Amino acid sequence: MRINKNKLAMASVCFLFHYFNILKNGRFVRPKPNLTMVPHMVPYLCMSKFDKIIIKMRNNPRDWRIDDLKAVAERLGVEYRQPGTSHVTFRLKSGAKLTVPAHKPIKSIYIKQFLDLLDEGGFFDE
Repeated sequence: MRINKNKLAMASVCFLFHYFNILKNGRFVRPKPNLTMVPHMVPYLCMSKFDKIIIKMRNNPRDWRIDDLKAVAERLGVEYRQPGTSHVTFRLKSGAKLTVPAHKPIKSIYIKQFLDLLDEGGFFDE
């Protein structure tokens, strides 16, 4: 499965669609303030749950659990194994691998290396 890095741009288009009313003459006009409107959340609401997890990992690589990495790997089809030890090994079909200690929380360097492994595997478009 490939994830397009331009989803943030698509989300901003979604934001513009929801946040602005377009008049017939082509001008953008902000709607009147509304208590139920949360404009900074609209782009976030237009993304899937999986995209949100990846963006959260990129923005804040601290305080993640090994189960989160396993869920992302399972969703992308990355093989992983934990043969009764305190380490989990993620392996791409190309042979690249990453071993992550299953401590709580996982250190941020391992999250960055995990995301680099996924980038290397071609799961994210440029």
